[in-house]
Amino acid sequence: MHVTVTPAPESVIDPQTGEKRTLGRIGMLATEGFTPISVGAAFGAAWDLTIENGGRIFTALGSLVRGVGVRDLGGPIAIAQVSVQAARGGIETLLLLVALISINVAVFNLLPIPILDGGQIVLNILETIKGSAFSTQTRERILKTGLVIIGLTFVLVMFNDISRNMQNIVRLVGRLFGGST
Repeated sequence: MHVTVTPAPESVIDPQTGEKRTLGRIGMLATEGFTPISVGAAFGAAWDLTIENGGRIFTALGSLVRGVGVRDLGGPIAIAQVSVQAARGGIETLLLLVALISINVAVFNLLPIPILDGGQIVLNILETIKGSAFSTQTRERILKTGLVIIGLTFVLVMFNDISRNMQNIVRLVGRLFGGST
């Protein structure tokens, strides 16, 4: 079977350099074949995959700190959309997505933001260095700061989700009414 495919140009920001470049997208998904392995080998492969993806998450977080890719962050709406696509790809793809989300949550929870576990670890280390516990008022201010950071992050990802979907709606309406949006 011969198929003619014309890639659609898509502008993306390179997470390492921060430079904008154009890639050709054809809407295809590569899949791997199934090779039976032992339970022990499966646990080893799962561990390696977890470490590899955890490292990628830290790399992406470093890029975000520099402001690269902030517009690419997605929240609940993006997760739902990707989940639907993964479910259409089969149970293996869906389970891989669930695993990746779990790794993301674990890494995010270890960030040194006061209200998260990573922040609590840092707070305990600082109290140990100080030699005494912080006052209730100081601890409360620190935790409120962490809550504000989490709240602002949530607002940002929801804004990104909504703006991405609004653009799709505008494009669809433009196409329906003959415009070239």
